[in-house]
Amino acid sequence: MLDHPPSYTVIPDFLGGNNVRRLLKFAQTHKDEFGLGEVVDGDSSKFDDSRRVSLILPKIGEYKTIVVERTRKALPGIFEALDCRPFEPARFETEMAAHSDGAFFSRHIDLLVNPAKADTQRVLSMVYYFHKLPPPFSGGILRLYSLADKGGVHVDVEPVCDSAVFFPSWFPHEVLRINCPSASFADSRFAINCWIHKKI
Repeated sequence: MLDHPPSYTVIPDFLGGNNVRRLLKFAQTHKDEFGLGEVVDGDSSKFDDSRRVSLILPKIGEYKTIVVERTRKALPGIFEALDCRPFEPARFETEMAAHSDGAFFSRHIDLLVNPAKADTQRVLSMVYYFHKLPPPFSGGILRLYSLADKGGVHVDVEPVCDSAVFFPSWFPHEVLRINCPSASFADSRFAINCWIHKKI
């Protein structure tokens, strides 16, 4: 019963071409504010380039409001597609990610490490993709795994510009390695990650 991939849904044209252009400019303008992506280790997090290579911008300015409003509007269809009991989101957590040449994120889940210290928990994960066209990179596929301990079936989701993919936060997933010949920050596979929290 555990060996089946999660239900997921992809919404194309999520924010529109004008916002894609604005986001690319925003990312470039804030290039120096991106930091190394960390991985969870017990009750803390750390940099570990054997498990994750990426750049993260925690604060995305006005785009958090834009993403949250668009996500709220889509929630009824998302709940139905994921066969998820509807709930009122307690919090939306967002960040921007940049994956350039050699970047990846090995298999992991998005649940909070120690929910006992929090009053909300991540329930749904969203990845919104934006990048130059045509894509100046290859790879960077989002691979969603079943709940089986080892191996198991999986499904691959291509990082299509201006699309958003939603899936349950407790399913294992990874970002496959990126090949970006220019290794330029501007040519990265950019994404906005958003986690929809439910009150515990």
